[in-house]
Amino acid sequence: SKYFKNLSYFSNTVKADYILINTNFGCYNSEITLDEAKEHNRGEGTSNILELEKHLKNWDSNWDEAFKYEKQIYKSFVQLTIQLAKINPKIDIVLRPHPVEKLETYRLHFNNVNNVHIIREGSVNEWIVNAKVVIHADDCTTGVQAFIAEKPVISYCPIEDKSMRFSSHLKLSKRIKNSSQLITYVDN
Repeated sequence: SKYFKNLSYFSNTVKADYILINTNFGCYNSEITLDEAKEHNRGEGTSNILELEKHLKNWDSNWDEAFKYEKQIYKSFVQLTIQLAKINPKIDIVLRPHPVEKLETYRLHFNNVNNVHIIREGSVNEWIVNAKVVIHADDCTTGVQAFIAEKPVISYCPIEDKSMRFSSHLKLSKRIKNSSQLITYVDN
């Protein structure tokens, strides 16, 4: 679209044609504790009392399950990023955490990896438009944005859990379940 073409002139600190990895692990890697997140979001998205009662009945266990699931996916994304960086040392990788995520955890993981840049500045659209490929977790709307920008977009799904998936995002992305398949796809 014309909007995305205009964004391609965005000047950023990383040369175009990087691999963009958008993360969305706000339950596991949040700036606030799990208990604070549970309390802050309690009852969100419910409009009537019967719905609210049903929603709150499993509230804590749902959050605990989401935390465990995100912890596994988070670790898979860290491992994938390290693998991509080692295999493609001349290609920059921009890891763009969700706004609610802690940056410090990523900085600790990638402190000694020269071609991985942890960046949250600017609009995600500006980063998408100059990317070679966009990789996201299967619940991240940046997959939709990358599709609209006509970028190759991968939904990395190393762990199967249908209760934690948003299928609408998956229909717009190439769904890949393991790191070796993803690396092969990116390198082609």
